[in-house]
Amino acid sequence: MSINCWMQKRIVANNAYTIYLGTGLNYAGILKKSTNYGSSWSTIGSFANKIRCVGANSAAILVGSLYGWSSCSTDGGANWTEIDVFSSANIRVFGDVFYTVSDSYTSGLWTSSDGTTWAQNNQITVDCSDVFVDGTNIYVAGSDGLYISTNSGTSFSKKTTTAGLGSNTCYAVLVAGSTIWVGTLGGISKSTNGGTSFTNYTTSNGLADNQSYRLEYDSSSGIIYSVKSATNAGMSYSTNGGTSWSIINLDIKIFSDQSLNALAYKNGRIYVAGSGHDDPGNVMGYSDNQGSSWSYITKTIIDAIDAQEVTSGNSIFII
Repeated sequence: MSINCWMQKRIVANNAYTIYLGTGLNYAGILKKSTNYGSSWSTIGSFANKIRCVGANSAAILVGSLYGWSSCSTDGGANWTEIDVFSSANIRVFGDVFYTVSDSYTSGLWTSSDGTTWAQNNQITVDCSDVFVDGTNIYVAGSDGLYISTNSGTSFSKKTTTAGLGSNTCYAVLVAGSTIWVGTLGGISKSTNGGTSFTNYTTSNGLADNQSYRLEYDSSSGIIYSVKSATNAGMSYSTNGGTSWSIINLDIKIFSDQSLNALAYKNGRIYVAGSGHDDPGNVMGYSDNQGSSWSYITKTIIDAIDAQEVTSGNSIFII
């Protein structure tokens, strides 16, 4: 589960997981890791550019930078190797395989099992922002439409506004059961027939903003979450399959410059991450009750190990 920036405790020991938080320090990037739900953090990588996305599988950790190549570590972050063939816009892991999409240098879709040897899918050559894999079906959010493959990437069909998408500019995609959700420049689009047609939802349905950059799905409740970067009122959710949406208003004091960058969901907990330049300097927040109340992780907690002043949470990956 990828994302790029978020108490009743439902989380128990046998559901333990690792959180990777890609952060910004001025123009540089720092990769943080927590194995205790965010109570404490360690630094496992420092980079010349802000971290845009992060992912991990059993073999490696992969980091995408905002203004540079991607980097890979196969030893838990002790050493990093630059991958000078693409710059990751988003990283997903399905079946222990990395899927990354690029919107600069060499655009399109790339895959790898070990993080060091990569194969490019030559069927897609446009700038891409997200990818989702469901069995042999692959969905790619591209700059000119949604690409769908039903044969593991051998061939793709492209869906556009003619099929009902809110915009041909697609930012996010996920599949929940038989439903395809797409975050676009012009709303959140939903298909229940494999992408043949879409219904589009906008601010007229209650969305905080028509641009949707990140999507997450709570399988236990059926709630779909969406965030748009660079706006405090940019988090929305729907409990009825998209027919109507509600806005989660995170207090301006929480993310002080009103920027939400990442969204993730795990074991009943929804995470967001954003900027924490000013007091109280919260970089990350989480909710165990579907956004009704929030707990916060400040830059002081995240920086406690090494006193490196993190100013923003840009991406979250949970494994």
